[in-house]
Amino acid sequence: MPRAALGKAAALRKHVFGYLPYWFRDRWQQIDYTLLSTVAYFSGEAAADGSIGLLHGWPRYAGDPNADASVVSMINAAHARGVRVVLCITNFTAAQIDQIVSTPSATAALIQNSLAAVLAAGGDGVNINFEGVNNASRDALTQFMHSLADTFHTRMPGSQVSCAPTDFDLRYNGGDWDLAALAPFVDLFFVQGYGYAWGSGPTSGPVGLLPNTLFWGGLNITTLIDNVVLTRIGPEKVILGLPHYGYRWPTAGPDRKSTTLGGGVPFYYPDALGYIVTNGRLWDSDALNPWFRYQAAGQWWQGWYDDPESMAYKYQLALDRNVMGVGMWALGMDGPNHDIWDVLNTYFSDSTTALRTPRQPVLAAVLDSSPPAEGRALVRWFANTEPYLGGYRLYLSADPFSFPATPILDETSLDKNSNTALLGGLTLGSVYYVKLVAVDTSRTRVSDTSDTYGVRLGAGPRYLIVDGFDRATASYNLPRHAFNAFYAGPLAAAGRYFDAADNDAIINGIQATAWYAGVIWFLGDESVADRTFNAVEQDSVRAFLERGGNLFVTGSEIGYDLGRAASPNYSPWFYNAYLKAVYAGDQAGSLSFSGAVGSIFEGITGSYGQTYPEDYPDYLSATGGSMPALNYGSAQIAAVQYAGTFGTGTVPGKLVNMGFTFETIASSATRNDLMGRIVDYFEGVTGVEVPAGQPAAFSLHQNFPNPFNPSTVIRYEIPEPERVRLTVYDLLGREVAVLVDGYLPVGAHTAVWTARDVASGVYFCRLQSGAHTGTIKMLVQR
Repeated sequence: MPRAALGKAAALRKHVFGYLPYWFRDRWQQIDYTLLSTVAYFSGEAAADGSIGLLHGWPRYAGDPNADASVVSMINAAHARGVRVVLCITNFTAAQIDQIVSTPSATAALIQNSLAAVLAAGGDGVNINFEGVNNASRDALTQFMHSLADTFHTRMPGSQVSCAPTDFDLRYNGGDWDLAALAPFVDLFFVQGYGYAWGSGPTSGPVGLLPNTLFWGGLNITTLIDNVVLTRIGPEKVILGLPHYGYRWPTAGPDRKSTTLGGGVPFYYPDALGYIVTNGRLWDSDALNPWFRYQAAGQWWQGWYDDPESMAYKYQLALDRNVMGVGMWALGMDGPNHDIWDVLNTYFSDSTTALRTPRQPVLAAVLDSSPPAEGRALVRWFANTEPYLGGYRLYLSADPFSFPATPILDETSLDKNSNTALLGGLTLGSVYYVKLVAVDTSRTRVSDTSDTYGVRLGAGPRYLIVDGFDRATASYNLPRHAFNAFYAGPLAAAGRYFDAADNDAIINGIQATAWYAGVIWFLGDESVADRTFNAVEQDSVRAFLERGGNLFVTGSEIGYDLGRAASPNYSPWFYNAYLKAVYAGDQAGSLSFSGAVGSIFEGITGSYGQTYPEDYPDYLSATGGSMPALNYGSAQIAAVQYAGTFGTGTVPGKLVNMGFTFETIASSATRNDLMGRIVDYFEGVTGVEVPAGQPAAFSLHQNFPNPFNPSTVIRYEIPEPERVRLTVYDLLGREVAVLVDGYLPVGAHTAVWTARDVASGVYFCRLQSGAHTGTIKMLVQR
């Protein structure tokens, strides 16, 4: 599609330039083109001879069948709004760059190949990102850029030629771009205002450093702009590039500028929201930058990133210096989150109709916060950041689909700085649901509602329901849902208790789930573009299972995303080894299922796809010791179950992995039956030794919580009045506690072990009742 002559970009006060890396091309629909002037697609990879190797889905010629549909859709979406799309050409090897710019044939070839690729896609120009340039190549690079600009400006009048120089004096040693010589013919310079702390750097600190004091030294964005760039380029051609990512390092201590003890792990702003919900947000006034810190297994970690507040300071610098505009590395990093875009809109949009209705708030967690005999629920959410935000309204109901018109709390108590609420006076044993809206400062404009989350208060086996379903563009296409209730209801029917959390709220690990009898993680039809389990979540789930956790995971595209070799998110180590399945196909061809013989679901039949359509359910193969648990009507495997250790773990856990969406089962009786069997499986007897012919009513259940510190509950049943002895042994077989020793009546009983005087580690609990014996393994974790 040709670029529209007029578009929203014309209404921007400044130019806004964003790189879209090819690994985020599937997120083209999440880009706000109304707040962009140029999109640079990253990248075409230049070779030393001037050829372009990988183009990552960018068309090589008109009608190229190998062009990626997402790239074509992105170009059309941008052009429809008057936004330029340019192709970024990259090379990061000094010797190859030297050959490109110093060899006439290579120079001519790259210029012509770049022009042909841009013309093939109906693009609007080219961006050069060469990094690691040798000093000796400085003049040749200038000549290359001059020839490139002349060719594009002649062959494509009105086209944009830009570059992203990194190796210039006072910033890096060893390479150089002659900015002053380039300025007359290069249309814009994307100046990278980031990299002040980096993954392999010696200390923790801000990635995009804007100084407020000299605590962080004299090299920063301000000195870069004032002393390097504006002395060589006029402000009218300078784009201040800013990071939408951060780094998280293991550090020697909790203080700023702490020594790093390993490589930094990159993360994005939406990930940061999860970290700060768990660990709190800190503000560094010396760098005008947010950060967080926490300890895990005795190790300090620090994360530094940019958020709307820190971006506002950087945007103001761009306005103060009157530069051409701002840029971002990179589009797609924010996913559907619009926080930083809202600030961008505030600073750079000329529109008088700027967004004034607050965004839909996102619940982070609803948790039982009850001391003994007192019903309280803790509600947490991700704080909105709009400057016109007035506060929040919180609604409470026993029915997830019907809420009272009057909120239980409103903006008079939940102001714009709020992100938690404690609800008291609730009834133990009851199920409560909450949802949230945001209101503007006038209290007249109200956002869409959040998702609905539930909690059941009281003591007993407790589960964590994790909502990983953020997709709203496929089978289910509304921006909010109450699918938590489709899991909460069956858990309550089974007599269990539960909390709820958004997947992003537990992004830095699910250590807290050691206190849960199991985790239920639902993903709906999230797929490749949404990442069913991103790398951090995979690590969290892996660690949880290796500690002996129990996991029920359900979603129709998990295998398609993680278990399919053609997927960009292919993660066989996780999908095969921890979710215990092999992806077999994407369309099971049946909306009915039945329990596999010998499985926990034997005898169950049902159907799905009624709550919302389900058109592409995965079908699976069992692997790594798992077995089929459900079969589709087409005889393909619909779910697998597994009991045993995971990875390097020594404590056995359990898994149920379902290849379709549990919440689309319309029958509540079927959902209740399935969930009841899952929780019984998770909490069932481990290693019970029952002589043949004895009554089956004898049972010893897995302790809860497990792992634990310092106390845990042990449930058991005996079939007849007997003398009962319940004892605890260590790994050497030494008796460390006697919990019960005496006659008990027939029926269910509980015991509590408080392990205050023993070391961390594995212990065995043995139940003897007449001729029956049973043993479970327990883990004390300090």
